[in-house]
Amino acid sequence: MPMESHSDDIRALPLVFTAEELVQILGLKRHLVYALLRSGQIKSLRIGTAFRIPRQALEAYMASVVHDQADTKQIGGTLHATVR
Repeated sequence: MPMESHSDDIRALPLVFTAEELVQILGLKRHLVYALLRSGQIKSLRIGTAFRIPRQALEAYMASVVHDQADTKQIGGTLHATVR
């Protein structure tokens, strides 16, 4: 899925993403996205060894990160958000 057009409306995105698409969408490193998926912090479907992430799961993860902003910590000069 090319991420060339930027939309403020998440509903314009597909219903299901691959992990690689999530890397692009979130702008995170690949290993971090896979760690979030394996830990269940981002809910996903497993089809064989492949992850498929419903748009609703992405919305829920983003809402939890925004909600957890009150739980941020300053560690070694870098701001880290606690994600549950």
